[in-house]
This record gives sequence, structure tokens and C-alpha cells, in this order.
Amino acid sequence: MQHEVTRNDLVELFYRELLLCGVQPSQHVTIIHDLATFAGYPEAMEQAAERAGALAYRIALPIGRRYPIAGLPEGGHMAESILSQPEALSQLQGEGLVVDMTWEGLVHSQVRSAILRSGGRMIWVREPADILQRMFPRPALRARCERALDLVRAGHRLRVTSAAGTELEVRLSQEMPALAQYGYTDTEGRWDHFAGGFVAFYPEESSISGRVVLDVGDILLPPNVYVDQPIRVEIRQGWIEGIYGGGVIGEWMRQYLASWKDRNAYAVSHVGWGLDETARWEALAFYDRSAIVGQDCRAFAGNFMWSTGPNVHRGRFTPAHLDIPMRGCTVELDGQTLIQDGRLVHPDLRVEGGAM
Repeated sequence: MQHEVTRNDLVELFYRELLLCGVQPSQHVTIIHDLATFAGYPEAMEQAAERAGALAYRIALPIGRRYPIAGLPEGGHMAESILSQPEALSQLQGEGLVVDMTWEGLVHSQVRSAILRSGGRMIWVREPADILQRMFPRPALRARCERALDLVRAGHRLRVTSAAGTELEVRLSQEMPALAQYGYTDTEGRWDHFAGGFVAFYPEESSISGRVVLDVGDILLPPNVYVDQPIRVEIRQGWIEGIYGGGVIGEWMRQYLASWKDRNAYAVSHVGWGLDETARWEALAFYDRSAIVGQDCRAFAGNFMWSTGPNVHRGRFTPAHLDIPMRGCTVELDGQTLIQDGRLVHPDLRVEGGAM
């Protein structure tokens, strides 16, 4: 599945992405990177920005790979130090584009919140180049993601079931934000991830109750692994009450959440589903698990994905975060079936040419 991407190809790839993001001549493009950023990425993005006529800047953070494991010194995200540096923060805010190339990303940081509140837009670039090529954003993908977002914003009750035993219901909150992620951002105050397409939203937390059964082939991100035995997760009013079975992976999940000694680790965060026909469920088998962030897994068409831990919109910040894409689920919104046994069936969400 993997293939080599030349430096010229990488510059061209980033240039096309910047055009999708609406970068204009003389506009600022600020590139944030760290010691673990993929080699050549900052330089290629800077060259692409200059080709687009933009003013390119780089901010280098003195950190390398960090993993969200309890017991290691945390001290907040290294990028949070930018909040205390008015000149640096001012550079990131406003009408320009911020390109986040850091290893762990700024997605759950207060820096991201400050940038977006100011009207700036932001893109996270954190996948190998061949994945970016294969999953490059398309207008048709954006249209389906935005249609899914319309459905979510108009919806009231979501029900998720599966042959494995999942039975979960949530109420949608019109007060909480929803996101259509389609791989680029040309809208003021918007964040996205290059690449991938899905819809995600934060339900009314007290309404999230039921049972989720992770079946063989479902995924935990991180640690970027496939479930090999069913794991039953009991959820009540937005909180995980128990995790049962699952062999080694199930025991890892229990130990991981418990190790934080933080109740917030057990909160249900966002939920949603994948819409990207170019994303591959099997991608984990073809890449170094530590080298990818898992956009294939989050975005493959017809998945149901839920997550644990942080909710920046509720002021809940915790590094204990899992994204959990699942196959084979049926998703109903206000009684209308959107996904049937892991296949998109709603006419506005299906990939052209058939259900997927």
C-alpha cells in the first residue's frame, strides 16, 4: 500500500492543499512543527506557501514524540507556552492559515481555541505523504460531509446498534458544535485535518447511555490496534461505567483509563461516522503504527466512531483520549437509517455508484 513520494511531489501536494484552503497572495501561512515532524514537511510546506504568494513563517517547538501515557511528566501541551508570548500568539491569530505539523497536534489544546476564536483557520498535517495523496480532498467528499452535518444539526436522537450487541442512544444538543471534516479549511474560525472525511458531534452528555460492544476488527486509536476479542463497554449518562472482556486489548483499555486516576478519562466525548471512500480500514497493517495518526481508520466509509476524554467546549481537558472506529454498525437518526450494518445507505451520504 505504501509508496515513495518525491520532494517535488510533496511540494505540489501541499500547494494544492493550500489552494483548497483559500490561501491568497500576501496572506500569512504559519507552520508549527517540532522535533518529531516528518522530515522535509516544514520546508516543503514553506516552499508551497511561497509558490502561492503567501508569507510563510515557521515556529519550531523543542519537543519530540510524546505519548499520552499516565505517569510521565505532562505539564500541558508544549505549545501552550505560546499563550504567554503575545507576539507569537498574534502571528497565529487573524485571517491567515496555521499549519500544525506537530507530532501530537494542537487539536485539544487551548492554543487551537485561541486561534479559532480570533477568526484564524487551522489545518493539521500529520500523515505520511502517500496517505495524503490517496485521500486528497475532493469536492464530492465535502458535499457529502456537509450534508451529514446538516442532518446532525437538524436531528434529535441517534440510535446505534450492531449484531455484536451494541445498543446505544444519544440525544443531539443544538448547543454543542458539530464538525464536518473533509480535509481542508477555507472558512474563518475553522479547523480540519489533512486528510479524511467524517462528521463528528458532541451529544447531550447526560443522554449517552447503553452498551457498546467492540467486535473483532474494531479499532482503538491510540494505540492503533485492532480488537481481537469482543469488548463490552457499559455507558451511563455520558460516563463509562464498566469495560468487560476483550483479552489483552480489553485489559489494556481498562488499565489505560484507570492509570490516569482522572474521572474525565471515562467521559464520552464526540461521536460520528466515516464518509471517505478512499480511506482504508486495513491501513494499520501496512504502516508503522507509531508513524500514523490513523485518519484512514477514522474516516473509512460507513464506520461509527465514538471517543473518550476531552471536550474543549465543556472546558474538559484531559490527555486520556481514545478514538474508537467500529465496523458493522447500524446508525439511525430520528428513525431514519443512515448506515446499515456498516454500509452508507442514506442517498445523500452514499458514495456515487453504490452503497459503501
